Amino acid sequence: MQEQLAQLNREFQANENQLTRTHQTQLEIFRSDLQKWCFEQNKELQLQIKLLDAQLARELRIYDRQTAIEAIQEQKRQNNSPIWLIAEDIVSSNPAQNPIPLRVFLSPPSLRFDRSGDSNDAAKGFPEMEKTLGTYLQQFFEKYAAQGRPIEFLSGAWTSKFFHGQSATKSMFRGLKTEPTLIL
Repeated sequence: MQEQLAQLNREFQANENQLTRTHQTQLEIFRSDLQKWCFEQNKELQLQIKLLDAQLARELRIYDRQTAIEAIQEQKRQNNSPIWLIAEDIVSSNPAQNPIPLRVFLSPPSLRFDRSGDSNDAAKGFPEMEKTLGTYLQQFFEKYAAQGRPIEFLSGAWTSKFFHGQSATKSMFRGLKTEPTLIL
């Protein structure tokens, strides 16, 4: 009986060793397949990241180009503006004031320092009256404002006769559409 038990024990150990070898072989094959799968997945993710990077770079180039074009257009608009002040500065100057003050600009017939270099021929007979007229209008508007009606007189803000009439008005009101504005 001991001999049979020893024989069964040897057979069991042989089967166990064979099963362990088979299991280890299958485990190595699984590990190898898993490494191949992980490598393929990593490779695919890297390709997707490269595609996303290229797409982001294209979108950034398009955005930078649009921003550059907008900056050029804004600079051109500001250079051709009939007033010194930028509309954004005027709009943001008193955001909480209620009621919003009336902004008054003076466009006299002749300016001493006209950026466009083009003075109005019809105004040559007039004396340079911007300062005098500005002083009298400031006094008038101070009396008007003393009655509780807010007004902001911006004398000296007008820079050029290059824009005149309706084109100057449209240029100013495009940026000041939310602000009450008067051009004299």
